[in-house]
Amino acid sequence: MLRSTPAVLALIEKNTRPQKPPRHLRVVRYEYPFIPPATRAAPKQIRRRTPHDFYIHPASPASLKSSCLHR
Repeated sequence: MLRSTPAVLALIEKNTRPQKPPRHLRVVRYEYPFIPPATRAAPKQIRRRTPHDFYIHPASPASLKSSCLHR
């Protein structure tokens, strides 16, 4: 993602930065528990999106150079 390689860009629905890759990247994990019918705000709302934690804290290419994520 930080290099805008075609293989990675093919995995995302919309490239919001087609001219150049982002300077930083962050991956957040979310939990999607089911919502009981009696407590739903809308009839079709069956899950609630709740942030869980950072899978990868905000990072830049420079901060990943010594990391196993940088290849």
